[in-house]
Amino acid sequence: MSGLSLTDLHKSFGPTQALRGISFDVAEGEIVAVLGPSGCGKSTLLGIIAGLEEPDAGAIFWDDRNLAGVPPHKRGFGLMFQDYALFPHKNVRENVAFGPQMAGWNEAAIRQRVEEALILVGLPDYGERDVASLSGGEQQRVALARSLAPRPRLLMLDEPLGSLDRTLRDRLLVELREILQRTGQTALYVTHDQEEAFSLADRVVVMNQGQVAQIGTPQAVYRQPANPFVARFLGLNNIFQGEVHAGQIRSPIGDFPAPKDAVGTITFLIRPDTVRLDGSGSAQLKGLVLARTFRGGFCRLEIEIASHSLVFDLPSTGIDLPQPGANILLDYDPRDTIQLL
Repeated sequence: MSGLSLTDLHKSFGPTQALRGISFDVAEGEIVAVLGPSGCGKSTLLGIIAGLEEPDAGAIFWDDRNLAGVPPHKRGFGLMFQDYALFPHKNVRENVAFGPQMAGWNEAAIRQRVEEALILVGLPDYGERDVASLSGGEQQRVALARSLAPRPRLLMLDEPLGSLDRTLRDRLLVELREILQRTGQTALYVTHDQEEAFSLADRVVVMNQGQVAQIGTPQAVYRQPANPFVARFLGLNNIFQGEVHAGQIRSPIGDFPAPKDAVGTITFLIRPDTVRLDGSGSAQLKGLVLARTFRGGFCRLEIEIASHSLVFDLPSTGIDLPQPGANILLDYDPRDTIQLL
């Protein structure tokens, strides 16, 4: 295929297995997010792709060429880090020009590319500015311009927005995706934040303990997590085990209609975002409200059902939600709400 291909990558540091058989592809022009908790192997994977670390086993290909033994500076890949790593003794223009200079471009081509890159990130008149005088958001844009300036075949971004406040991060996420799409830049974005991954990526690779737990579009991963780990990592914690008998799941919190392919002992998820209070569901859950938290567009209710605590998200406007201590009757459609894991 055209682009990046990872095949059965393994890496250990002493007794610690950082990567255990990682395989996935990134097509040319695609934005893929690698998502997972701290310690799952994300940064190790990035270092191996960049050529900063050697895998113990497995292979990395670009356009079907094996990159084994190819040094970092000859891979044609770019890296952008959380701390930006801008050169404090260079101004904005000199920072952005660094990559093309190292690649041996002539001065005219460098000047033109620096101007293009700064326009691309919305800083056309910042060339002579001291990087120390810039805000965090402006420094992030300069770092992005510097990463894009040498036209890397693959741009790798390691938690690049982690140090920014939420409002600025949300705005830059939208701008970053637009820039990557407009330039057709192949990108691998590493993060522990699901909102960042879902906002930015065409596909998401969820990692757990050095392995791929799930790969799919943001919508597919969220709507149908592959296993309990992925569900819990995405904040979907209403997970139970049950036994299927005569089309019903018998569980610690009651009986539920079973999906048609459910047999024997199963693990299932009760989705928190599909219940209603309007009487339109074909099934109902009855419980006691333990807590209510306002989250802007929705309210999060913690509800006790058969001595178990479950969480559900309901709209914060248009309906009257019960106070803690009140009983509640939740309507749901089993086809939307009960999922096998």
